[in-house]
Amino acid sequence: MQLRAHACLVACLLISAVVGAVAVTSETPVAKTRSLAFPFNVNFKPQDTWAPEAVFGVFIFLFLINIWRGRQSNERRAIFWATQLISAESQLPDNFALIGPGNSGEGEVLVRESMNIYCVHVSGRRYCKSGRLTFFFRKRQDLLAWAVSGITRSPDVLDIQIDLSPGSIPPLVLLIARAGHAKTLAKEQADVKTFTKLLEVKKDRLAAWPSTDLAVYAEQASAFYELMTPYLLSHSFGQGAWEELGTCFRHLHITSEGQGDDTKQFINLSLDLPEERQSRKVLEWLRAVIILIDSLGTFKFTPEQAKRAAENRAKKEVLALKAAEQKRQEELMARREKKAEQEQEKLRRMTPQQREKELERRERIRQRRGMKSMMRKG
Repeated sequence: MQLRAHACLVACLLISAVVGAVAVTSETPVAKTRSLAFPFNVNFKPQDTWAPEAVFGVFIFLFLINIWRGRQSNERRAIFWATQLISAESQLPDNFALIGPGNSGEGEVLVRESMNIYCVHVSGRRYCKSGRLTFFFRKRQDLLAWAVSGITRSPDVLDIQIDLSPGSIPPLVLLIARAGHAKTLAKEQADVKTFTKLLEVKKDRLAAWPSTDLAVYAEQASAFYELMTPYLLSHSFGQGAWEELGTCFRHLHITSEGQGDDTKQFINLSLDLPEERQSRKVLEWLRAVIILIDSLGTFKFTPEQAKRAAENRAKKEVLALKAAEQKRQEELMARREKKAEQEQEKLRRMTPQQREKELERRERIRQRRGMKSMMRKG
């Protein structure tokens, strides 16, 4: 279907080029120019060809058609996936009391934020404050972006974020991502960059872990191993389950140190949307998120783990204070340098007599300040 749509676009562009070429080579006689009855003499140049106008008109036509087609295509996909999320096979209706914005009596589930972004809001579950399932579809309504995406084969993405209730999880940060995607996330996410380090998963602890595909950034290795329960491994990350479900996995981010104002504790799962006939993969990953919600809600640190977490956060506060002090000193030095430059510029604009008086005045001020500082020390 995608290749057929791109073929139609290329064919339309070729037709527009042919129309322009025919217009250029046409030998339609052109009327001679003649002066019009203006108060002053005006001669209009005859129109030799309409090729630029024809090409531009075809482009505008294709542009408008693509906006309509792309919007309809993304809307159809959004409705399909929203229907799957609230179907009997999904875990969403059984685990959340409210699905949808909840501000209308018509029972809407899907909210459109733009032509390519749709979301489903959920709330009403133990350990959860709220949830948001966001579909980021390709910009099919954008002619240029759509043509480029057909070459790069960029996928549609589903982002599942569950904001957890305050205090429902212990202080921890964990990132599981595909090896090529993990380094970028580790640099972009402030909590991952500050608290975690790359963890080499031991085969004697998790024999079925797909180490070649996944990279793990964990604050504490012991917390990671405890969260990867046998049930979760057999469902999602074990060797057999991973071969079936891993094709659409992007990353899993669990943190108690988020940067948001409303919530700092959340679970974020990002997936590449598979083909519609493989929608069960998305529903199984949704089930994995629900398993993690309950696991985190009942997860308790040992005294040793709690001590390490407290030490890590104390170090972060010290580093934050040092960074703030360094920034303050840099700003102070910048202001001093700017003021010195302004004073030098002021001196350059003065006459020699004015410059001499100004220097004498500054010297008296400097001496007076030096005497005051000596008196304070004494």
